[in-house]
Amino acid sequence: MNEKMTVSHQPQVRKKQPLQLVLSIVCLVIGVMSLAVSWIKVPMINLMAGTLALVGLVLSIISLVKMARDTRGIHIFTIAGAVFSVIALLVTIVVSSTTAAANQKLVKAPYFQTPYSSGKMYKSEGQLDNAYLKIEDISVTPGDKYFSPTISVRVKWKNTSDDEKTFFDAISIKVLQNGKRLTDRDFHDAYVAAPNSWRTEELIFNLDNGSSDITVIGADNVPSPNQDKVVQKFSVRAGKALEQ
Repeated sequence: MNEKMTVSHQPQVRKKQPLQLVLSIVCLVIGVMSLAVSWIKVPMINLMAGTLALVGLVLSIISLVKMARDTRGIHIFTIAGAVFSVIALLVTIVVSSTTAAANQKLVKAPYFQTPYSSGKMYKSEGQLDNAYLKIEDISVTPGDKYFSPTISVRVKWKNTSDDEKTFFDAISIKVLQNGKRLTDRDFHDAYVAAPNSWRTEELIFNLDNGSSDITVIGADNVPSPNQDKVVQKFSVRAGKALEQ
């Protein structure tokens, strides 16, 4: 009787083993993949690596529990997958933390460089190719039932080129709110500035809403991959400039 019962249970264990082997291999592959991309200092890829490592770790734990319960043995692929997933998760956390700390240091510097460009990003004022630009003041005009709210940007600039230029010949100003570029309202004709002379301009933009923060970006009128920029963030709700 005991022999028959033993024989009847053996095929069930053998049927479970291939599935457990597949799960072990999946754990190993996910662990290796997450570890391979966890070193990349790109936020989206870093987040993907962390998610992948977490999934691999959960699957490895499930696989370990199933194998210990069903076959009374643990496959080396499952252990390796769990180890790789844990290492990938730790690397992801470290890379994410160091990247955030590095970005914070760059923001506190007189200028900082964007990750995908060698151009400098100045806070509030800085030297562009053909002009020195300073964002002097930003103010909000509330809207009413007839007009939408607006943002007024006053800038002071110096023509540092060798030729006479208007403001719009030398500089391009754009204002972003919730990732959307705002439309300008009253771009008047700018005066011609002689070389090394200063001018003041006031630009008005229609706000998308009266609460979300905005970002003012000044750059050379002719765009380029290595373009320098002057940036100022502003709280519409509080009515004051924000630290970057």
